[in-house]
Amino acid sequence: MLATAGSDIVTGHVDYRFDSAEVRIDLTGEYGGEECLRVIELYKQP
Repeated sequence: MLATAGSDIVTGHVDYRFDSAEVRIDLTGEYGGEECLRVIELYKQP
């Protein structure tokens, strides 16, 4: 996370991964100011 001195702007990036024998789930978040993009990816394990 990064905060700009003298302002209310905070930016950052987060990644989370969950693995099991049957599924993998990836969660991604990008944020800056008031905007946020979230990506959720689901994968069936072979």
